[in-house]
Order: sequence, then C-alpha cells, then structure tokens
Amino acid sequence: MIPLWQGSCNQWDCDEMGHMNVRIYVEKQLEGLVALAHALGLPEAFRPTAPSTIVPTDQHIRFVREVLPGKPISMRGCILEIGECDAVVYQELRHTDGALAASFRTRIKHIDTAEGEAFPWTSKTRARMEALKGETPEEALPRSFDPDAPGMPVSEIT
Repeated sequence: MIPLWQGSCNQWDCDEMGHMNVRIYVEKQLEGLVALAHALGLPEAFRPTAPSTIVPTDQHIRFVREVLPGKPISMRGCILEIGECDAVVYQELRHTDGALAASFRTRIKHIDTAEGEAFPWTSKTRARMEALKGETPEEALPRSFDPDAPGMPVSEIT
C-alpha cells in the first residue's frame, strides 16, 4: 500500500456527538483517490480540462473506530482488482496507534470526459496498477455480504 493522505479531524468536521461526520470520511476518501490517480500516472484526472478521469461507481465503507477532533489520521491504499476499463481500489484511514478507523472498497471507471463513456486503461496505467496491487487486511474486510454480488437495479431504487 502507498500513502495517500494525512491530516487530522477538525472540530467543524464533527457531528453533534463530537465524532467525524460521515461526509468527511468520504471527503478524505476522495482526496486519497486524487493522490492514487496521480500515482497511476493520471495527474490531470480531476481537473476540468482533463481528457479522461476516474469515477467511483460502487462503494462499501466500513466504519471501525471513531475519529475525534484534533486526532491525526492517515490514509493508505492499493489496487485490489483491475478490469479493462475499471478497477477496485482499497483505501484505509488509520489512527497514529495503527488502529483502523475506516476502510473503503471502491469500484472506479476510467471515462472519457467529453462523452462520459468508459474506455480501456493505457498499458502504462495498467502497469502502474499492477505494481500497486495488494489485499484488504482481515480486519477491514466487508462483513455479512458479498461485495462482488450484483447491486440492486437502478429501477428498484426509490
């Protein structure tokens, strides 16, 4: 795994109970995804003028240990699976004592920004992905469901 982000939880990032808000976990995850895109040789991915980008299409988040204001946290990540024009990314937020705060399993697609259509990774990007392949630590694995099972059809989501 490679380092993707480090920082701390601010007071204004917290809910009424004094814990980091769920939206902030996702914000940090997306900041880490930008760093991962750069490591994959896609430094322009999230810029308005980028010819291509990566888009999260499915995600599972596992919250393990609360993050409190002022406490430093860091994120690492790796690639779990590589498809023709998609991939599954693993990211984790950890406390300074090494305890897992949250884990993220995200399927991303490589898309053409002009058309919004998925297209294959370049051989250079694919090689970088292969170099970053890893596994989800046991403590961060999804529980009580199969993350590879097909999702609910959009027509059934209300």
